[in-house]
Amino acid sequence: MPGRNGYELAKEISRAGPTRPVLIAISGKYVQKGERQLALAVGFARFFVKPAAPHELVALVGEIASGQFAAGPVEAQRERPLRALIADDERDTVLTTAAVLRDEGYEARAAYNGRDAFIAIAEFDPDFVIADIRMPGLSGWELARAVRRASGFDRPVLVAISGHYKKEADRVLTNISGFNHFLPKPFEMKELLAIIERRKRA
Repeated sequence: MPGRNGYELAKEISRAGPTRPVLIAISGKYVQKGERQLALAVGFARFFVKPAAPHELVALVGEIASGQFAAGPVEAQRERPLRALIADDERDTVLTTAAVLRDEGYEARAAYNGRDAFIAIAEFDPDFVIADIRMPGLSGWELARAVRRASGFDRPVLVAISGHYKKEADRVLTNISGFNHFLPKPFEMKELLAIIERRKRA
């Protein structure tokens, strides 16, 4: 924020002691584990990554209003499963990929065209988006550009999949559009899982 960053503001508010309000951090840039831990250390009770899912914010307000909210690092660090959105007009690809990811312990949601995928990203707040390039509504390239304009380049991780666009020029355009990875169809599920695992450890 201009003038004073959130860390400084949280430190000052925390000096008020028990009468201070519940501090909630929201950021689209400072999202790494160390930055989240710093936010907790200076007094924030919960950390959201932009764009924050509306249903999570509503649920949080409900907890605070009902007196059920437990502030502090333990509550704030409780981790949810990683979320993945699969966007493809080939339903078999979507259903198979979603089933494998759920078996691995991830949350998965489906979209069957680019426009629905963009809406689902705002609502579901996925950590990963696996998107076909050739989709109705918005192509994968258009979807990636729209996501990067709205959310920046840190999150979500965008994985392009395609059985049509496999040439080197297509891959270059995929990278320029904002995708982090590219998998040609038919891809091995272990390749996708390896990408997710590497990102989890990063």
